[in-house]
Amino acid sequence: YDREGELTLTLCFNDTPLARLSFSFIRHEGKQIALVAGLQGPSKHVGPQVIRNATKDCYGLFPKRMLYEAFATLMQACNVDEIYAVSENNHVYRQLRYLFQKKKTFVASYSEFWESLNGVKKGALYHLPSQVMRKAPESIPSKKRAEYRKRYHILDTIIQEVNSLSR
Repeated sequence: YDREGELTLTLCFNDTPLARLSFSFIRHEGKQIALVAGLQGPSKHVGPQVIRNATKDCYGLFPKRMLYEAFATLMQACNVDEIYAVSENNHVYRQLRYLFQKKKTFVASYSEFWESLNGVKKGALYHLPSQVMRKAPESIPSKKRAEYRKRYHILDTIIQEVNSLSR
């Protein structure tokens, strides 16, 4: 992630990094843009049980999703106009100088994740929402509503914390 952006946000669970989002700020056509150039999961030595525990403790909210929502809130607080992200096809490690070195280690499917956030493909990049849409309560099965309320409470707490820091 050291070549993927100028800044990196890291989500930790019990002091274990589970997700990293690397980005840079750019100005384009008079707009302040956040360009996400990397989204990585945990290191190889972190087992799948740690991810399961973190997801369970967050009521089914996946670490990368939680990290993106915190990032989007931070970008709103920084008055960023738009958020764009690279796809796996134009990631820095897909460039010729890294192709053979990173060929077997790059397994990310960014496009799938960006699309799960309602990201829209725009040429080589994805235009991402500055706020992730939540499901309407009536569209959630009744047996899952309590879990979603707890999930959204966590996200609302993150939003409040980020906003309180930006004042």
